[in-house]
Amino acid sequence: MEIAERWRGIPLKGPAQEALLQDFKSMGIKDKQRHAVTSLRGCTTLLTDAGVTIVEKQASLKDLEQWPQYLVKIREKYRVII
Repeated sequence: MEIAERWRGIPLKGPAQEALLQDFKSMGIKDKQRHAVTSLRGCTTLLTDAGVTIVEKQASLKDLEQWPQYLVKIREKYRVII
């Protein structure tokens, strides 16, 4: 799935959530009832249904240094496509 490849390894937190939702909207991806996807939960559900692996992690100091635009504090929980 193209959208999963684009977002692989990026923490789905903060501005990344909004950008992912915008990608779903611009690509016209809809849920099983043909409704627009409007939440991160909806996005992750559709991705996992398509066979994409998404895990929940806690931010480490290294993560904060690598992704300061998305993560704010240590031990902050986020989801990531692997």
